[in-house]
Amino acid sequence: MGLDTYRSLQQRIASAGSINELKDPLQELALIAATGHEEAGDLLLVTIDRWRLVRAPIARQLFDPSDQDDVEQDALLAVTRSITSFKGDANVMTWLHRLATNCALGFVRRRRELTGLPTEHLASETVRFTSVVANQAIMRDAIERLPEHYRLAVTLRDIEQLSYAEVAERLGLNINTTRAHIARGRARVAQTLNDQKPGVLER
Repeated sequence: MGLDTYRSLQQRIASAGSINELKDPLQELALIAATGHEEAGDLLLVTIDRWRLVRAPIARQLFDPSDQDDVEQDALLAVTRSITSFKGDANVMTWLHRLATNCALGFVRRRRELTGLPTEHLASETVRFTSVVANQAIMRDAIERLPEHYRLAVTLRDIEQLSYAEVAERLGLNINTTRAHIARGRARVAQTLNDQKPGVLER
C-alpha cells in the first residue's frame, strides 16, 4: 500500500462520525495490520480503544467496571497477538466482538477456578503481567529491549505503577495512544517470555 493511500485511510478513520462510517475503513485497516504493518497495528489499537469497540461485549459478561478495564486491556493484547490471523472473511466488528467475549468468558472462568484467592492472584492477563514484572529479571530485560515508545509506556505503567492517565500525561500522549502503546509493548514482552521460558504467562 502506498503512503498516500494509507494517509487517506487514516483521514477516513479520523473523520468518521459514527460506527457505520467507521466500519469500512476499519476493515481495511485491520487487513493492513494483519500483514504486519506496525503503524497500522498501532492505529488499529488506538481506534479500538477510542471507540471502545470491545467494551460492550465485555460489559455484557462482567459487572464490575474495574474488571471490565482489566479485560479490555486483555482484549487489546489479544488483538495484537491475533491480528495476523485476520483474513477479512468476517467483518472486523464481528471479529472484535467474538474476541472480546472470549476474553471476558475466560476471565470469568479463571476467576471461578481461583475462588478464594486474593484479588491480586486473579488470572487476568493484565494482573499476571504486572505481577511477573515485579518479580522476574527476564521481564525487565525484555522491557529494556522494547522500542523506546513502547518501553517508556510499559515501564511507567507496569514498573512504576502509574495510572493510564498519569502515563499519558508524563509522555505527552492522549490516553488512547498510551493504552495502545502499553498493549503493544506488553504483547512483545509476552512473546519474548514465551520464546525464552514457555508457559510463563500461560496459566
